[in-house]
Amino acid sequence: MKRLQLLVNTLILFALALVFTITAFAADAAPAASSGIMAGFLNGTVFPLVGALLLGLLTYGLRLFATKYKLQILADNNDMLMKLAAQGIAFAEEKAATYADTKVPLNGNDKMTHAVSYILKAMPKLTPEQAQDAVHAVLAIIPGTGATGANSFVPAAPAAPAAPATPPAV
Repeated sequence: MKRLQLLVNTLILFALALVFTITAFAADAAPAASSGIMAGFLNGTVFPLVGALLLGLLTYGLRLFATKYKLQILADNNDMLMKLAAQGIAFAEEKAATYADTKVPLNGNDKMTHAVSYILKAMPKLTPEQAQDAVHAVLAIIPGTGATGANSFVPAAPAAPAAPATPPAV
């Protein structure tokens, strides 16, 4: 019932906007004496109000569209995936730290496996490729990690200042 009422209200507002638009065109075609008053009233008062109402309806319609197609849920899932990827990277680094003193330390592939498995435990509907892509995306943001290392993210050290010249003895 609410949708029917919304549809009726939308059609009424659309009809009013159409009437005002036709009136504005008629005002421009009217004799010069009355067209200035009517056009001024329509352009200064009516059209801004109708425009605001139409923009409000457009915003409401876009919100309904986003709700219908679950766009906010997709954005929330992506945010959760990125958080899980960061946690998975931290988990893999902790594992690597525990194995650092052993004869077989974890290499990059082992760390990736641990990070991906961490994500897949929390979100089992993901494929391993999607989880691995998320880990790569987070690694690209973190300075000092990944295949490029810290050199590409850390700015170069400033040059040492020149030694001051000694003044001549008098």
